[in-house]
Amino acid sequence: MSQLVVLNLGKGNWHQGFPTVIAQLWERDNPIPIQFTGSLPPDPELSQLYQQWRSLYKALYDPFSFCRSQPNPAIEFDEKDFTSISDAEFKNLSAQLQHQLNLWLKSDSFRNIELNLRTRLMPSSVIQVLIATEDEQVRRLPWHLWNFFEDYPLSEVALSTQNYESVGTSLQKNTGKVRILAILGNSKGIEVQKDRAVLEKLADTETVFLVEPQRQELDNCLWDEQGWDILFFAGHSSSEADFAKGKIEINPHETITIPQLKNALKTAIANGLQLGIFNSCDSLGLAQELADLQIPQLIVMREKVPDVVAQKFLKHLVATFSSGQSLSISVRKARERLQGMERECPCASWLPVICQNPAARPPTWEKLRGDRRKKPRNTPDVVTIVFTDLVNSGAIKQHSDSRDYSETILKPYHERVQTTLITYQGRVVKSEGDTHLLVFANALQAIKWAVDLQTSCKTKPIPTPLGELQIRIGMHTGSPLHNGSDFQGEEIDWGTQIYALAKVGQILLSEVTADLLRHANLTGLRLHCHGDRYLKDIGAVPIFELLYADKACRRRSTSQSIPQF
Repeated sequence: MSQLVVLNLGKGNWHQGFPTVIAQLWERDNPIPIQFTGSLPPDPELSQLYQQWRSLYKALYDPFSFCRSQPNPAIEFDEKDFTSISDAEFKNLSAQLQHQLNLWLKSDSFRNIELNLRTRLMPSSVIQVLIATEDEQVRRLPWHLWNFFEDYPLSEVALSTQNYESVGTSLQKNTGKVRILAILGNSKGIEVQKDRAVLEKLADTETVFLVEPQRQELDNCLWDEQGWDILFFAGHSSSEADFAKGKIEINPHETITIPQLKNALKTAIANGLQLGIFNSCDSLGLAQELADLQIPQLIVMREKVPDVVAQKFLKHLVATFSSGQSLSISVRKARERLQGMERECPCASWLPVICQNPAARPPTWEKLRGDRRKKPRNTPDVVTIVFTDLVNSGAIKQHSDSRDYSETILKPYHERVQTTLITYQGRVVKSEGDTHLLVFANALQAIKWAVDLQTSCKTKPIPTPLGELQIRIGMHTGSPLHNGSDFQGEEIDWGTQIYALAKVGQILLSEVTADLLRHANLTGLRLHCHGDRYLKDIGAVPIFELLYADKACRRRSTSQSIPQF
């Protein structure tokens, strides 16, 4: 689970400001959030800039049929004006809006919140930032342009209402497939078949396509007792002027609203619907009404979206999400890929936005499939993989001659690593320099060995020219592939990348290994979660540190003794 920040703006508006802004930082396994308070001042200039920006944006796109909404006949359009707006005025106005937004968020009254967040969050963490407000114009701001997100590359913004509740699901699915109900609505002037082609290529899915359906057909499908994981819509849609309501064109002759599907949608959510994707124009109004039904997650477009932009976004979104990365990171990556289209489609990367129910945990592709990998038990086919090496070994070598380094540092270090391996049912798979790859019959024995090794480095230190020798350890539990006497495959990749994150004296664990210690009842040991970390070709995963003796974690968080974990 990524770290969650909820910014509740409270009551207010552009002209009165937001006098009570509450920021809550939720950390894994801690039911009580860290809380900071501040305020945001009135800023009618920001409101005016946004209104001007939106008016020009609408003027750019309303006349064209390649958008996923119908043209507005009330707006007259001159091609010469389009060139002027797109190349000069609109670009300048977009920059002004971004600048004014960041000035507002740099207000003295808001500084306490931002400083506390930056103090407690690491740039390498996966962070979801929820903006909770009932002011519809504030919801529509391009919040992703806040400088905070530039400094935290694995963070993404989402919108939330201030009133929400959790919804229990009645189904426990274990099909191994993601069930998708895909509505391909009115396609006049756009190519929704390209959306279909993207969805058809997804592995491990069961997708039902409704092509320009009648209302009754759609309603019946939503009541399906098997339940749906994802509800997808491509076609024309729009929001009303107050942004609080929306409508979709399900076929060339029929437009419907969310209230007209209320009972069917509530049933679909109760049956396990986790994610709605409305790859269509101006769909924030739909998001507001669906949030009232407590749908867990939504992805919508804040303004009119060109057809080619919607197609590219969907392609990159599902490719990243289905590869195992978090939903928030998948949206951010897909959104950022749209920047390359902004010469022809200005502000394309501003359009996608997540709307989230804070009471619901964002789904992963594995969870949607219903066959999330079971936590390994200590069976003969499962081993705990351990990597260990010396900290700062390169500098130690430079301050030692080769003979002294081998005889007085490396040799006693190797001996210490191997001395108790038999006792703890472990063995050396291979050693290269000061790095060891070890395997243990079970996670408990690996933990005991690792604690003994780290403790011995304190009680019986090995001297070096730069002080006492220090080591780091990382481990993961799984079933790696055998290659003769060696091991290889994804499980080894996990172990390698986890140990690479470790610092001086640390023992880092994957979530799989940490789970095996839940009932270990090891006196004096605690687990501390560092939140999600990104592992190459794996995705964002939670990383745990084993705290032993009097060792403290490097950052403030809730740590738990193993029996209570």
